[in-house]
Amino acid sequence: MTDEQKKEFKPTASMISAATAVFTAMAMIRLVRPIVLTYQRKVLLEGQWHPADEYGEEGSSPSTITEPEEAFLMGEADFLKYVQRCNEESHKVGLRASSPERCPLLECEGALREAEQLLVHEMQHITGIKPDDVLQAAMSLRKEYVDLTLRLLAPFVQSPLSDSSPDRLRG
Repeated sequence: MTDEQKKEFKPTASMISAATAVFTAMAMIRLVRPIVLTYQRKVLLEGQWHPADEYGEEGSSPSTITEPEEAFLMGEADFLKYVQRCNEESHKVGLRASSPERCPLLECEGALREAEQLLVHEMQHITGIKPDDVLQAAMSLRKEYVDLTLRLLAPFVQSPLSDSSPDRLRG
């Protein structure tokens, strides 16, 4: 897109709405991720779970699972305890997922993927790129496409706080 085309570009309401959904999902992830990772690590530290036998190395004592990304290594019974404890901790901090066995962070990440797909769909007649093309592309290309699209639409997206008076923000 040339500079002149950018100046003449007028997005539709659905394009702006899709970009807003992506920005909102990104903000939710930034808000939720540190909270979830903190309680997940706390639960792992308390649980002192080890990898299931099928993941352990022969002749070595199993190491303790300390990072949430390693939770898949647990046996089924340990994993169910881990999920239950994480659910309890998420309730303590006020985070709720759509169901007890779901993680609030994973739901936010799912919402971001859905919002990005909607954005690609809404922009396809401008970019000529279809949602399936983006799904099949490498992750780095997908992120680059979404980033470039958001840069194009960002000037048209209003902050949810832009129409708020300072008095309203104080409660």
